[in-house]
Amino acid sequence: MLGLSACVFAKWKGARKIIVTDIDQKRLQFVKKFGNPETFEVADNKSADFQALNPEVVIETTGMTQAMEHCINCLEIGGIIVFVGAVFSQPKVKIDAESVVRKILTIKGLHNYAPVDLVEAVDFIEQNHINYPFAELTAVEFKLDDLKKAFEEAETSGYYRVGIKP
Repeated sequence: MLGLSACVFAKWKGARKIIVTDIDQKRLQFVKKFGNPETFEVADNKSADFQALNPEVVIETTGMTQAMEHCINCLEIGGIIVFVGAVFSQPKVKIDAESVVRKILTIKGLHNYAPVDLVEAVDFIEQNHINYPFAELTAVEFKLDDLKKAFEEAETSGYYRVGIKP
């Protein structure tokens, strides 16, 4: 859901071309409901097709070491990669410093947000909640009293998100 939100927000901010990569064909089909960006199924991130994407900017939301390494390698000269999903313990990311220097790459990390970011996110939702099927991301809702059951459902169901109604 983080990656999908990043794609939709990037589109709203003026990104001309958005490519979504994923190893799950079901998720790639769902992404098309949000504006039909070009999708690219990645079964093996080492593939020549993946390397040939040469994006200017990558927002990596999985936090998976292998995905992060391959995304760095596919950046074009002057490219920027933003790591957003790396919020849990993983093996260290191996970076080829020579490539970073020669390709003049920028590597950023993003965690949390400032109050101005929250204001912009609320503006985005106000303007776009009808334009995109966000409601389909939350398949079931639970009352706050049923929090334990909601967490169990979230862990076993495969839903994008489980909703909690206070």
